[in-house]
Parts: sequence; C-alpha cells; structure tokens
Amino acid sequence: MSVTKQSIALIALALGASVPALATPLEDATKIYMSGDLKAAYKFAVDRLDEGDYDTAYRLFNRMGGTDNMPEAQEKMGLIFERGLGVPKNYETALNWYNMSAFQGNVDAQMALASLYYEGRGVKEDRAAALQWYRKAAATGNPRAQERMGVLYYNGDIVVQDYREAFRWFRLSAQQGNASAQERLGTILRVGKEGIRENPQEAIIWYRKAADAGNAVAMAALAEMYRQGQGVDKDLKAAKVWMAKAAEL
Repeated sequence: MSVTKQSIALIALALGASVPALATPLEDATKIYMSGDLKAAYKFAVDRLDEGDYDTAYRLFNRMGGTDNMPEAQEKMGLIFERGLGVPKNYETALNWYNMSAFQGNVDAQMALASLYYEGRGVKEDRAAALQWYRKAAATGNPRAQERMGVLYYNGDIVVQDYREAFRWFRLSAQQGNASAQERLGTILRVGKEGIRENPQEAIIWYRKAADAGNAVAMAALAEMYRQGQGVDKDLKAAKVWMAKAAEL
C-alpha cells in the first residue's frame, strides 16, 4: 500500500466519504503482472524488494523468472536466496537461479556466479570457473567486471601476475566513470609498476576524478601529493582541504 493511497484514504475519511478497500501490494503486483507488462511488473517487484516487502517481491520474481524465463528476475531470485531476504539462505538455490540468468547473458548474475565459484559457496571452489564468468562479464564492457579482472591480474590471483594487463582493465573501467578503478589507476601511475612508467601528472587527473566521485582513498592520495608537490605544485592548503574531505567519509 503506497503512502499516496493511504493519504487519499485518510482525507476521504475525514470528509465523511466512503472509501473502497485499498489493494494490497500483492494484489497490485498480480494486477500489473496479469496486464502482461513484464517491464512494469519487474520494476514493481524491485521496488517491493528495496522496501523490504520480500514476500511480494519473491512471488513476482519467482513467477517471472520461472514461467517467463526473465533473466533479470532470475538474477534477483539468486540474490534473494544468497542473502536470505525473507527466506533462509541457500547458496545452492542461489547458484541455480544465477546459472539460469548468467547463461542468458545477465552480467550481474555472471558476476555473482563468479563470486560463488571463487569463494566455494553453494558449490565446490572452482577458480577456473570463476575466472571464466568474470571474463564473460568483463567482455560485455561492464565496469565492475573490468575492475575485477584488473584486480586479479594486479594480485596474480587465478591468473599470472601482469601489471600491464591489470592497468589495461583498470583503464577500461575508469574510462566509464568507475571511481574505484580510477583510484587504482591513479595509484599505479603515481609510483609506476613493472612495464608501466611513473606518471604523477596523469595520476593526479585520475585521483581527482575519483575524489570528485566521493572516493576517500583518492582524496587522501591527492592530499599527500599536494603536500609533497608530486605531479602538482606544492600546496599545503589544498592538501589540508583534501585530507579533511577524506576524513569526513
């Protein structure tokens, strides 16, 4: 029941008017779903999930993910079981839903599936399978997946450590506005890495982009670079400003 409907009902009652029974969220959901507008039904279900009405969200996602084979709804069913939203946590069931969605190309499901394989939740740990799904997601141009690939190459996790390949993935992600990747890119450029020349001037650019997006690590890095005069004219006032902003987060 929305706040708007409640408000209208209260006003009507105050004026002595008769008020018809208000539809429950589940009744609203059923009406929207039966109209055949799956896009509207999906949005309604997402709103119910965000508002903590897990029962209504579950019913809609389950119907859309099963009967209608909607990959977005299947991904949400995986999320519900992975996090235990209104149901007991069940990684095996989450894995099944994510699988259905991921094989249809849903990037969020591919990332979630990779994480389950990587951590061995609901399935035997399988780093090779995790890498496969991370690659699939990154190949779509998804910035989160691109950053994840960068992290794997930077740390030499699953793959052979390769700073240049990590740098390439971080740049792809950073160019799409991913603040976390922008900060990582700035960190590599600030000090340089094997096969990557130090470039503090460019590091400042990426740190600033990340800082403007609210990344506290980038703010602190900017403060230190202004304090040292690294890649920028030394400016203690600017250093204090950026450090204060970082401290607020």
